[in-house]
Amino acid sequence: MATAQDEEKYDRAVEVIAANCGAGTKQLITSDRERFKGKKVRALAGTSPEYQRYVIGRAVSGNANPFQMISATLLVYDTVAFKEVTSRLHRAVGMLRTEAAVLERAVEQEKAPNRLLTLDLVAEQAERFHDLLTVVETVNGSSNKQSKSHKSDSELTELTDKLNAAAGLGLIAKNVRNVSFLQPTHRPTPEQKEEALRLTTEALRLATSARDAGRRAFGRLDDACRERPARKLMRRVITHDKVDGDAVAAAWLAERFLFASEPVEVLFGPRSRVWGAWRIRDCIVDVGNTHDPKHLFFDHKQPAFVNRHDSCATRLLWDYLVKIGRPVDHLKSLVNLVYAGDSTEERGWFKDEYAESNRIGFHKALKDAKAEYATDAGVYRVMRQWLNKYDKKMATRKG
Repeated sequence: MATAQDEEKYDRAVEVIAANCGAGTKQLITSDRERFKGKKVRALAGTSPEYQRYVIGRAVSGNANPFQMISATLLVYDTVAFKEVTSRLHRAVGMLRTEAAVLERAVEQEKAPNRLLTLDLVAEQAERFHDLLTVVETVNGSSNKQSKSHKSDSELTELTDKLNAAAGLGLIAKNVRNVSFLQPTHRPTPEQKEEALRLTTEALRLATSARDAGRRAFGRLDDACRERPARKLMRRVITHDKVDGDAVAAAWLAERFLFASEPVEVLFGPRSRVWGAWRIRDCIVDVGNTHDPKHLFFDHKQPAFVNRHDSCATRLLWDYLVKIGRPVDHLKSLVNLVYAGDSTEERGWFKDEYAESNRIGFHKALKDAKAEYATDAGVYRVMRQWLNKYDKKMATRKG
């Protein structure tokens, strides 16, 4: 049962949030104590105004659990003190130590791990964060306080086969995002910056050493997850693994028309790890639960759209390409077929076309490619050739 002191803290927290989120916020929170429980509201009041507005916005749109951490949360700035940056790093380092121990055990038991790609992404994000952190300005003053002890940083947790590296990746990726937009009032002291650099270096060391040990024992497992160009990498398209027609077609549209004439890497990763892989100027299609063309994010699943059947990633990207003037008008029939394949609710509008696609068209080619190739990259290579021929044929007809 809540005490009078708890209620007083709750009321103060509500006032803080309402001041940052505008009229109606107080009524929204206090009238729905089931969604806005005391502990969650008090914790929310301690986050940045941007993050508060993000949570309240989700609540206003009808989300039953606006506090739930989803992939899109990585894009929201929520650092209110630099100690949060180092706290994430401490936790990430602890998780990576556990991951390294799990991987070492797998090597001893000769069980090939499936997480070397994640460690690759951890190393990439840690290196990027280190570069960003190096140029961060510090504030005057010094901190004589010792950092709080972090159990996950100093002790190994139970060696269960959990996604320790993926969780650490999310924490480091969150720091990359937030430090990129670090506000002056949240800058570190010299001591805090030095501690963060030390922890980032340790995270990079743990990730690379564990990854390299796994590769020495089992080979470079990430090759099956990537489709690389021969030239130096400039842009990347990221989609989910176990690809479907929407992921394949959207990735191809991005590679061929969005990043036309540029060398492009297509990466197929687990849905839970996509935002950890993301870096500025990448395009994410059919995964991530976010539709934001400005940042090249094209997904149709909640909360991007209330109803996932309202569109598909291929159609969202095609619409954007039309808007910016790319020559894709002749591909409208393909977009409709992909949409029909992805949405059972909309399939009736293109019933005959979808049946033909399954018999001799796009969906038949995709089915054959999956039967022949075990990896997403292999399937995509075959489908890219098919789509290139289709593009040429339809463009000729239009001409």
